[in-house]
Amino acid sequence: KAIYKVLKKSFKNGHMKMYKTFDTYLRKDDLDKKMLEVAKILSGRIEKRADYLAQKLKEMLAYETS
Repeated sequence: KAIYKVLKKSFKNGHMKMYKTFDTYLRKDDLDKKMLEVAKILSGRIEKRADYLAQKLKEMLAYETS
């Protein structure tokens, strides 16, 4: 459970940094449509990165347990 808590805290900190950045720029009225495009691109990249990290974690754990 300690490992899970460390990873959860890391993800939470990373997400909070992204949300703060989005919040800063969303307050500007002229950037709404541009921010939506950026959010779509960023969400795709985040999903791909999460898949990559999950795969690497699985490989590391498989190596450590063998």
